[in-house]
Amino acid sequence: MSKTLYVTSFNKKIFEFTGKRMIHSFLNVGIEGDLLVTHEEGIAEDIQVADNILLFDLDSDPFLHDWLDDNKDIIFEEFGGTFKGCDCDKLHPSKHYLKGHVRHCAGLGFNKRACFWFRKIAAMKEAMRIADENNQYDRVVFIDSDVVFKKAITDEYMDSIFKGAGFFFHLGEHRTRIQTGIESGFIGFSRANKGFDFLQMVIDSFVSKDFRRFDRWDDGYVFRRVWEEHPEIPSKDVVGKHPLKPFAHVVRYGAFAKYLEHEKGSHTRTYGLFERPI
Repeated sequence: MSKTLYVTSFNKKIFEFTGKRMIHSFLNVGIEGDLLVTHEEGIAEDIQVADNILLFDLDSDPFLHDWLDDNKDIIFEEFGGTFKGCDCDKLHPSKHYLKGHVRHCAGLGFNKRACFWFRKIAAMKEAMRIADENNQYDRVVFIDSDVVFKKAITDEYMDSIFKGAGFFFHLGEHRTRIQTGIESGFIGFSRANKGFDFLQMVIDSFVSKDFRRFDRWDDGYVFRRVWEEHPEIPSKDVVGKHPLKPFAHVVRYGAFAKYLEHEKGSHTRTYGLFERPI
């Protein structure tokens, strides 16, 4: 059995636009590892069948639904919560933090979509639970559905990535400089070197509502802030030197550039599934 359990998450629309292609590329190039597909909206029968594909129905996940219920006060009514909107536009601009909103406002673009990005946290929690069962896997790697694999990633290569590190991520010097979040479209955690412990810290931050003290509530930003607070856990930023722009698209400058393409933002720009966060 492979050491690595990859995990992804999507609903029906995202599956149709990018998820289906991602799964096909994962199988086609021969990634060494299993893939846990967490899904919503009854698409299990549409997902490609393979020996190394595992399925988990988020529609019946009590962890996800308990979190959505516990945080309904910051989730817009249109998304199933009780938040009716903010009055930030009535305040003097000097009171604003970003794009016309005060700090910690649930109406800020990144925060408005936090309930959707939380699906990634629920997916990683389930992946870690599976990994811990009889120590089935040594590491968990999350994949955004808008990733396309180009070349097989071997266990040996993953061994080299995780050497001396509990988790790896994509950040880079320019994202670091502007204080934005970690790129979580391809991020991994190891049982060794307290990587699973770090992932649990992030999960706990969401469960306890501690994440609300951060300026943004998307998973990548919370990952960064928890990482900054725990320098004792060895980690690895796999992004190398790169041009100033486009600084957000850092996977193409990292250790996995020849193995995959991350079509970051395609759900918004190309397919029109979401509005821009800010």
